[in-house]
Amino acid sequence: MTTESGISFVAASSLAGVPSQASPLSKVRKSVLKGTGGALNSLSTPTSLSAKTKYCPYLGGRKNRSKIIDYPAASNVCYGEESREKKLLRTIILPFSLVPAPRQREFCLATFRRCPLYLAQEKEKAENGE
Repeated sequence: MTTESGISFVAASSLAGVPSQASPLSKVRKSVLKGTGGALNSLSTPTSLSAKTKYCPYLGGRKNRSKIIDYPAASNVCYGEESREKKLLRTIILPFSLVPAPRQREFCLATFRRCPLYLAQEKEKAENGE
């Protein structure tokens, strides 16, 4: 039912402050939005997978190992291999190695189970009985 101005009676009455009767469908929508009860609440989207299940377990951030960036970045490094860095007359051993962007794209952030470093680390773990 519409008025001459094109606004439905229900919309016009709610604008005028007249309480309208809520439909059963709107009650379901409200309960889903509030997160209260109902079978529809179980159909919510799952939370995102953790970075350790999506990406290589040896991939981590340079300063904070748990901070992984979702795209190839210079701050992503591989903790599966250590590297050596020369500083003046000293050689510093770092617990990680730098990973070039194409390698991150191909292995670390995608199919890490095919990565030679990952395979070597897993083989070493199996030999040591870990």
